[in-house]
Amino acid sequence: MRNWVKTAAVGLVGASLLAGSAFAQDATKAIGYRQGVMKGLSWHIGPIAAMAKGDIPFDKAALQHHADALAALATLSLDAFPDGAAGIEGTKALEGAVSSNPEFAARDRQLVIATSAAAAGAASVAEAGDIVPLLTLVGGACQACHEKFRAK
Repeated sequence: MRNWVKTAAVGLVGASLLAGSAFAQDATKAIGYRQGVMKGLSWHIGPIAAMAKGDIPFDKAALQHHADALAALATLSLDAFPDGAAGIEGTKALEGAVSSNPEFAARDRQLVIATSAAAAGAASVAEAGDIVPLLTLVGGACQACHEKFRAK
């Protein structure tokens, strides 16, 4: 009987170590995915901001492309914040930046709404100056989340 208890205890310890290892690997994958989504958002907002500033020529087709990409990427963002993949080394996501946090999920939803509105609004943009309200909308959603859930 005692051997069975020892075997079970060793098995439980081993399983918990493996589970911890698997969790760490999943957290690492989630962080990589999250950083990819955020880099994608940054990649697509860059040309939109550059057009608005006059740093690059206004291009309606490019504006629409980048605005559509922002909207698509925003729908993926909440999946990039699973429980356990925030508040750890290698990420600026603070502890509450997880999809199960209702406040965080609500702010993420605002990003989805803002980028969708920007994509829809891009169709009516006629010149670079008309981009500013779209940037303000998206930037406000980004800032609202970063202020509360991203380390400085």
